[in-house]
Amino acid sequence: MLGRAAAVGSATGSYLRPVEMETAEQAGCRAPGRPGDAAWYARSSVNLPNAITSIRLALVPVFAWLHLTDQPFSAMVVFTVAALSDGIDGLLARLFDQRTRLGAILDPIADKLLVATSLVLLVVSGTLPPWLFLTALLRDAAVGSLGLASRLKGRWLEVEPTRISKYATFTVMATVFLALGYRAGVGGPEVVPYLRVVAIVAAQCLLVASLQYGHRLFGLLRA
Repeated sequence: MLGRAAAVGSATGSYLRPVEMETAEQAGCRAPGRPGDAAWYARSSVNLPNAITSIRLALVPVFAWLHLTDQPFSAMVVFTVAALSDGIDGLLARLFDQRTRLGAILDPIADKLLVATSLVLLVVSGTLPPWLFLTALLRDAAVGSLGLASRLKGRWLEVEPTRISKYATFTVMATVFLALGYRAGVGGPEVVPYLRVVAIVAAQCLLVASLQYGHRLFGLLRA
């Protein structure tokens, strides 16, 4: 069973955390029903934050269908609900101490799927420029390369998002929201200047985040 992650030393940076494996003897010493027990862990994964994350995953194809069938206002509403749920599930998980391994896996998958789907659809429709999608792809490629390199090095490290990467995700979400609003006719042409500025800020944050992960990757490979 996967144990709790602990902070690594300065050689790999504060954005990488090792995952320790628990021995069979340690697992057998636990009393049934206590934290760490297999049955307890399975039950703990079924909670409100994970349910909200699952709903966000289910909303992605709904959003795509609404966009492709030329229902921009409905698509904007669905995207807004999905984006807001991202903050809600994380807040609930922290407030009620319901953070689980399942949630740690599902949450980034739901986020990346929502962002990637919305960016691809808006770029194909000509609403957003291709360079915004490319910068987002660059950031995700850097994160993936860092995670892959850690496994190849035998370190088994989890990649945590940097602060600027979190800013990038927020500004990308804001860009998509403004773009969908523009397509839906909300705000009129006055939205365009704000859309351009937020898109540029999002791209800059994505590039800086990519450099941060690239620096961590270089340090890991040299270690």
